[in-house]
Amino acid sequence: MKISLPRQNLQTSLQSVLGSVENKQTMQILSNVMLDAREGQLTITGTDLELELVSTVDADCHTEGRTTVNARKLNDIIRSAPLNSIVHLTLDNEWLTIDIERSHFKLATLNANDFPTAPEPAVDAMKYALPESILRRMIDNTAMSMAQQDVRYYLNGMLIEITGDALRCVTTDGHRMAFSEFALSLDVPQTLQFIVPRKAVLELARLLNENNNSEIEISLDSHQLQIHLDGLRFTTKLIDGRYPDYQRVIPKQYDMLASLDRQTLKSALSRAAVLSQDKFPGARFSFNKDYLRIETHNNDQESSVEELPIEFDGEPFTIGFNIKYLSDIISVIRNETVLIELRDAESSALIRPETDDITKDRYILMPMKL
Repeated sequence: MKISLPRQNLQTSLQSVLGSVENKQTMQILSNVMLDAREGQLTITGTDLELELVSTVDADCHTEGRTTVNARKLNDIIRSAPLNSIVHLTLDNEWLTIDIERSHFKLATLNANDFPTAPEPAVDAMKYALPESILRRMIDNTAMSMAQQDVRYYLNGMLIEITGDALRCVTTDGHRMAFSEFALSLDVPQTLQFIVPRKAVLELARLLNENNNSEIEISLDSHQLQIHLDGLRFTTKLIDGRYPDYQRVIPKQYDMLASLDRQTLKSALSRAAVLSQDKFPGARFSFNKDYLRIETHNNDQESSVEELPIEFDGEPFTIGFNIKYLSDIISVIRNETVLIELRDAESSALIRPETDDITKDRYILMPMKL
């Protein structure tokens, strides 16, 4: 293998696959990326056996070939190279030589035949097209509610639900739930559900362009999800499990409705959080006809009180919420007016934007005993 390409192009392509590479691996080869040069292109592949990222970049291929090399070392070398330089990669037996202007490096390699790759999608895999910006938006709106290292492994990811008229993303950690729906017409015989692992969701959010409205191709079968982006192929295994019936979590009716300015609430929560408990940052929310009082205290007997104007339809009412969870929700709502629907101090609240824009977004927040 002997190839040449601009440093910036190689750096961009390499950076796009690093999210799938783990430095601490029981298999040494999983700390490597595979370099495959052929037909005027360099294909770079990274994997952790669950998530695979494949990036393709144009290159001058003097001699075709493939190998694997340590991802971190290669990235550090390319990142520190002069911006407009040309990188020359040459495979000589078990060594990869990197020449950049007057700098020369020699890295150890491992045989590409031992590098694991994801299988191709099943023949009967379902294929859909969706604007890239929409998928990024739906992930941004819901990712905060995914569980982390929960024994209920199916919560450590995002539910993707496909029906004949909508695509939905749902996440929950048992204390809060986020729901985002995008209306579109799909040819599916029945409702389909898939659970995408947390790491894959966060990596996908990093790769998707929120300003790109071009459609991306999505392939789904019972074992994996594959998405084709511009010059990049994203493949992840799915979590094998049954997701909770999220529809049952959404209360059918509420007795009280609060309407308030999103930015005002966000700022108040930020200030109130300063003096809340570190481990369980709870606050007391007292709803009145024309104002909301937010009270916090901590183990040092310190306290804070915030009052902000609201419109409230209901009797005076007090409930406890986790400030961080509520702040996370408010941060992803784009509408300037937030609605909070309440029933009683023991029931979950429904939080939503005043009007739905591109997607329909709903948030459920469990109350907190103080």
